[in-house]
Amino acid sequence: MPRVKITIVSAKNLANKDSWPTGVSDPFCSVQLAGQEETKVSTPVIDDDLNPKWNFSTVIEHDGKSDLWFTVCDSDLLGDDFLGQYVMRCAQVKSGFSGDVPLVPGKKKVLKNDPTLTLKVVPEGKPVCGGCSIL
Repeated sequence: MPRVKITIVSAKNLANKDSWPTGVSDPFCSVQLAGQEETKVSTPVIDDDLNPKWNFSTVIEHDGKSDLWFTVCDSDLLGDDFLGQYVMRCAQVKSGFSGDVPLVPGKKKVLKNDPTLTLKVVPEGKPVCGGCSIL
């Protein structure tokens, strides 16, 4: 199977799901092949930050037909809270990507600013940004 290097760089404008008066969301981001829980890989949790910077890289085996699901959650002891999701279509995974994508936050809360996720997705052996390789 082809390998894909994924870098989850950062997120911006995340919702605050912690209810304690001074609490702020403790976000992490996971990525997996669509519908394949066993392929899930997650960033570390960043405490008390609505604009986290992970700079987390991993290499996955891509089956060449699945989309990638990026999901951002707030880590909590009693269960994680959903903050947003982005689905990268298979064609985009194959061609590579570097930049910001919108996070779909769900329907529970209207946000002042749209949440975004900054990603780099590079198929093995493919250059990005006009010829420079980040693998």
